[in-house]
Amino acid sequence: MPMAAVAAGTAWRLRGPRAGAPIAAVSAAAASLAWVLEQAMRPRTPPPGRHSPTEPAFPSGHSLQTSAVALTAAYVLTREGVASPTQTVPLAVALPLASGLAKLYVDAHWFTDVVGGYLVGTALAASAAAAYELARPRRRSLAARARAWMTR
Repeated sequence: MPMAAVAAGTAWRLRGPRAGAPIAAVSAAAASLAWVLEQAMRPRTPPPGRHSPTEPAFPSGHSLQTSAVALTAAYVLTREGVASPTQTVPLAVALPLASGLAKLYVDAHWFTDVVGGYLVGTALAASAAAAYELARPRRRSLAARARAWMTR
């Protein structure tokens, strides 16, 4: 959540609500969806390192939320010209990867929990990117501008 707040706030400050809103929205959606999926999925035996054995583990909320926010922030910041893909893409891959691997290392999630989180997070990021593109103002082509100028 703090990473999402910083990314959304930065995008909002630099490029306005059109850039900041998708990042904030995907963060809220990822947190909500992680909770809903954990409640809806049939419980299974958690890994030995899980602090609360009664708490559901699928999908990994850390993997889901980190991948959704990192991928969305990278996409929006790149499309807005705030950062280049060479800056954002490595971070957008490394942060979720580190989060998921950390959960595997401490034995808090099964491998499938982490992969499930990545898949759902990526789907959320793709949805946020599509919504961002739909909300983005369209520039008229040079031909359309020329036609408009000639009909004046």
